[in-house]
Amino acid sequence: MEWQQIASDMAIAADLTSTASNGQLDASDLRERFTSAMDNDLDTPTAITALVELSDQIREASGSSDVSAAQQTLRELGNILGLSLAA
Repeated sequence: MEWQQIASDMAIAADLTSTASNGQLDASDLRERFTSAMDNDLDTPTAITALVELSDQIREASGSSDVSAAQQTLRELGNILGLSLAA
């Protein structure tokens, strides 16, 4: 997958409308994976993989769960890598 497509998918996930019918999407384990990767000598490929997985989970859950906190996590962690995912 090309970097432009990955960035586009993350931007879409960050801007999806969230619903609250099935609870809230928990992004804590992906936040931990991202943080651990960055703490491991800036393991950027693993950190990006965590962001892609979070983006995928947000897109999958957006129709049935409140993804707003997960979207905020995606924006916050993406910002660490210089990605601007508009709110």
